[in-house]
Amino acid sequence: MEKKINDFGMKIGGARKDKKEESKENPLPKMNNPGNFLLISRDNIWPETNGEELVASGVPQGIAYWREQIRKAIPPHPSKADERSMINYFNIVSELKEQVNQVNEPADVESFYHFIHQHYLTVSNDYPIFVTDPAKDVVSQKLLQEAQTKYCTYEHKAKKIFFGIPQKDKAALRKQQKEITQNNKPNPDSPYDSRKKPFPIPKLSTFMRNGPAYLPAGNHAGKEEFLALGIRGVEFGLWMSDADAQAALDQCYHALRDLAYVLDIAPEDISFGGKLALFFGTRGHGEVLADYQTKQEFDATLKSKDNVIMDLQDKLNKVRFDLKAAETAEKEKADENKRLTDTITALQNTLNDKNEKNKILSDLCNNLQCQVNAMQEAAAQTEALQEQIKHLEEERDKTIREYTALKEQIKQVQQQAQLTSSCTVKLL
Repeated sequence: MEKKINDFGMKIGGARKDKKEESKENPLPKMNNPGNFLLISRDNIWPETNGEELVASGVPQGIAYWREQIRKAIPPHPSKADERSMINYFNIVSELKEQVNQVNEPADVESFYHFIHQHYLTVSNDYPIFVTDPAKDVVSQKLLQEAQTKYCTYEHKAKKIFFGIPQKDKAALRKQQKEITQNNKPNPDSPYDSRKKPFPIPKLSTFMRNGPAYLPAGNHAGKEEFLALGIRGVEFGLWMSDADAQAALDQCYHALRDLAYVLDIAPEDISFGGKLALFFGTRGHGEVLADYQTKQEFDATLKSKDNVIMDLQDKLNKVRFDLKAAETAEKEKADENKRLTDTITALQNTLNDKNEKNKILSDLCNNLQCQVNAMQEAAAQTEALQEQIKHLEEERDKTIREYTALKEQIKQVQQQAQLTSSCTVKLL
């Protein structure tokens, strides 16, 4: 169900829910690993951490887990396969491995980020922080984020997952941890519980207030009432229900008005001139029912006083690093779009060339067909001429035969004429 009572006034920030929102607004850029180089790779240069051996040798459990998380934050391969990139990748991963393996105490964890900042980050005209060219394939944003994470985070996580504990011992530890949790269930009425108290606070659940009514009958305190007192902001924990939040607002509003009445000051002066902010169910710790922090103390809960300026600079550098990564990704996207456009244009040109070639082939086929047809007509005409020549040859042979027969007849007639002439002479 969606909550109806939300934070109001000036945004204070610094609670765990604010850190979650900040991490959602600034996601880590994705890493591209186009190659699979079997020889030059993170796992070959820096093998996986053996947590059991480290813990058994006396290295703190949190340090062993921190070493493995730093190792895993390094990209597994160089982004390019050229000789220079692989040499730089090998040298820098080896340097980081040597530096990390020298860290054996929690106090030395913070010095690792300073080592990275000193050796692999530089200042340019456009951005105060910039990863040097030789280290671009190794010093990723994930690595910078891991290097800046507090040691207590790794220590807590290592204990939670039993990092470096032999598998045969984990079951017994889980059982022991469960028994300790069951035997040490906190007393809900104790103000010294190590966790935050559920609302309403038990000590106030039976409290009856007697005093002037500052709100009309049936009304509740809300944004207008607190802003009228000069309260600069009111925030609630994520786990608080609307009923608990409203009860806290009503009790706090009446308490502030009663305090102003007892001190004989104007109600709006109770906020110290607009400097007071209120938090319900967030910040503080479970050992007290209420927690008061000055502005300096509130800042100190996020970082130590000596590191406030460095922390702000690191945050600014992270934003600029994200901006640089986004610009690089945008440039790569533009290059990819240009490459796709050029590919489509080339394919279109190829298609046009194919259409032109198809047209030329079609014309050639038509010409060849015409030539075949002409050859077929010529063959038919040749056949007809051959028939005519054959017929003429037959006519010629017939004429020759008739001429020969006629010649024989003439010869016979001449012979008969000679015989007749001879007989006539004799008779005379």
